[in-house]
Amino acid sequence: MPGSASRNAFRLALLPLAGFFTPLFAQTSGSPTPDYPIHLRGTVVNAVTGEPIPHALVHSPDNRFATMANDEGQFEFTFPQVQMAPALMGPSTAPLGSPDTQAQAQLMPLNRPFALMARKPGYLEYFDGLEQVSVEPRQEEVSIALFPESRVIGRVTSSGTDGIEKIQVALYRRMNQDGRERWEPIRGDVMTRSNGEFRFANLQPGSYKLFTRESMDRDALVFLPGDGPLFGFPPLYYPSASDFESAAVIHLSAGETLQTMLTPQRREYYRVRLPITNNPAAEQYQIEVWSQSHPGPGFSLGYDARQNMVGGSLPDGAYTVLLRSYSPIGMTGMSNFVVRGAAVSGPSLSLVPNVSVPVTVQEEMQHRPEFNMTSNTPNGETFTASARRPSYITAILVPADSFGSGQDVGLSPPTGPDDVTLRFDNVPPGRYRVRVIVNGGYASSVVSGSTDLQQNLLAVDGGSAPQPIEITVRDDGAEVRGHVDGLVDYTAQASTESQLVAISFAQRRRFRNRWGSRQPTVYFIPEARGSNTQLPRAFVGPGGEFETSQMPPGSYRVLAFEHQQDDLEFATEDQLRRYDSTAQRVELGPGDKQTLKLSVTPTEN
Repeated sequence: MPGSASRNAFRLALLPLAGFFTPLFAQTSGSPTPDYPIHLRGTVVNAVTGEPIPHALVHSPDNRFATMANDEGQFEFTFPQVQMAPALMGPSTAPLGSPDTQAQAQLMPLNRPFALMARKPGYLEYFDGLEQVSVEPRQEEVSIALFPESRVIGRVTSSGTDGIEKIQVALYRRMNQDGRERWEPIRGDVMTRSNGEFRFANLQPGSYKLFTRESMDRDALVFLPGDGPLFGFPPLYYPSASDFESAAVIHLSAGETLQTMLTPQRREYYRVRLPITNNPAAEQYQIEVWSQSHPGPGFSLGYDARQNMVGGSLPDGAYTVLLRSYSPIGMTGMSNFVVRGAAVSGPSLSLVPNVSVPVTVQEEMQHRPEFNMTSNTPNGETFTASARRPSYITAILVPADSFGSGQDVGLSPPTGPDDVTLRFDNVPPGRYRVRVIVNGGYASSVVSGSTDLQQNLLAVDGGSAPQPIEITVRDDGAEVRGHVDGLVDYTAQASTESQLVAISFAQRRRFRNRWGSRQPTVYFIPEARGSNTQLPRAFVGPGGEFETSQMPPGSYRVLAFEHQQDDLEFATEDQLRRYDSTAQRVELGPGDKQTLKLSVTPTEN
């Protein structure tokens, strides 16, 4: 009967919530049937304070098992004894180092979870890949740590009034993309409530900037369509800055709440019309409007295809407008203008084609890598690249601005089997960091004319290409290996809470979070850093060991952290001095081999 079938389906759906699972596979002939604990107990704790978290939902990633923690944050699963079956995923059932580890690697008990995770409002469900805790087949106790969410809450009001019409509030977070500082929006903007209040919740620890979006005043008593005066509220950047670059950086730690008050000022807006002198493709454009010539979000203008112009309205101020087109041929236009108490018509915007930047390679290598690489031409032809094309080099132009639509530019593919040249094509005007990666070596020199591109930025002006980039590569880099003290030995099998109790809570967290972006990392900070310096690094493996090769000769400050540091790339010399107690300074020469012993550098998170 339909009703009976529905009740049976409902009953089956509840079984995992009770910690019970019926195996889907029968035991294979001759497979072992070891005894596994029928109980798995644990506690959900606050990752910052170590205190228990009551009433958190604990479940397996595949949702076969689930239960609720009690008032003390404790939970328990009870499993029936079942036969073994081949596993599709999960850890080995044999102890590490056991002779039958490999044989047991393909077997696991189907009545137990291979991992657990927890969730509760007010705590982060995902944080740097730390959402899961592995559960060994013989494990009887487990601890799950949740990071409390950070929040930015506040209210938007206008001066001289009790409130303001609903307005959008934006929050941006600073990200590190391979050494490039980028400010990216968090999810989406939030709209203030009727009383002006707003709230950003479920935030991870990090650096943020907060501002209000533009809002036009639509009061029927003052708003006149057509050519009448316009009034609105320009963006306001926390706490009271007029552009994104000048806004204060909000540093949030785990569980921290920032309370803010924003008071945008009502101002008159004036119409802006900027004609485009050339538009051969009659295409659409990506338009950015910056205040005070500082790249950043907030103001906007649109493109009027009928009149071939950029138009809209802005309050008094100095602005930069940037146009980008990407097809069929990349073109860029930029103009600066000032709004001062009246409408603006002009200046005109002239589009110029993006440029090509040649690249030459000077090899000073004892053993030149040779690769038989397959490449594709722009026309889709496939061929084996010439042996003389240095395919062991990867080079990228990375826009230096921390905001905007600028994209990385990689080396262009060869046009055919006889093309041995390297070049960057379709490069828009701007400032760039030049990233060079040499497989089996390092870049000892990167210059453009008299500009050292390992210390300075590459400037590309509109319509004119810079001097060729000359890269010198060597393969006599230094080799550095060593050990980091203060980290948990990941090879140790701490399978019960009693074994973990002697370890500090921070160490337990490192033990659990041994993978992902919080993997322990060693950084080599050059003593002579420029605006284009990218920090070499080495990941710390099991047991605290690390190793790296082909390190460029020079003087370095070496630091070890329990997880990767997104902001270290942008740290000033004063900020680096606070790490001097654990830093080691080394001098690396060509072909050197050094062994270091480092201590973990303490951090806030």
